[in-house]
Amino acid sequence: MHPNWPTLLYKGIIPGPDENWPDFEKRAIYLLSLPENEEFKDSLDLVEKTFQMRPSWALCHYTKKGLTIFEAAAAFIDEAHRTTIHVKPYFLHRKNVFFYKKNEIIAHEMVHAIRAAFEEPAFEEFLASRVFASFWRRFFGSLVEGKRDVLLLIIPGVSLLALLFFTARFFYKKSLWKKNSHPFPLCLTDKEIRQGFTSQSNGPRGALLHFLFCHKISK
Repeated sequence: MHPNWPTLLYKGIIPGPDENWPDFEKRAIYLLSLPENEEFKDSLDLVEKTFQMRPSWALCHYTKKGLTIFEAAAAFIDEAHRTTIHVKPYFLHRKNVFFYKKNEIIAHEMVHAIRAAFEEPAFEEFLASRVFASFWRRFFGSLVEGKRDVLLLIIPGVSLLALLFFTARFFYKKSLWKKNSHPFPLCLTDKEIRQGFTSQSNGPRGALLHFLFCHKISK
């Protein structure tokens, strides 16, 4: 495979850290074959504005299936790293519901779709929450990293300490975001965001990182 990295990057088709060439090629061909989904143009515009990527292949459906009462939308990823985004039906004819903005909620899930081949929980929500215009939405959207964090926030006697720790962690991530900024942060692992970008890797991801490294140096 001789990938056209500029096109794949723009489309938000990124090889994961453990993805091999056959699996990535199969997934890339599948995603590129999907029709462009311009029904959610506002969300695509927001992702492109934030990350210079436009995942027009993202499959979005109005359905409550799999969503909890607190979720407005969610990205469901299968074993082949293919993603379907479920959006609550009440957004079908509304742009805003309470403090939820339709274009931001769907854009948030599109970022998860772009990183479908990654299992990097430390910065996943932090990156996806970059699409929110409000600082407080970015803050609360990236405050927890998983179910364990949610449990800590609801345990009496622990919740306040947990909130203080999560707040400190958020500003630590924000400082790293500024220090190790990269034109394509969605391509990076947690370690690379923490320690800085290198081009050392194998497989399709190694080829992509080499392209990005040369691209960064040329600039």
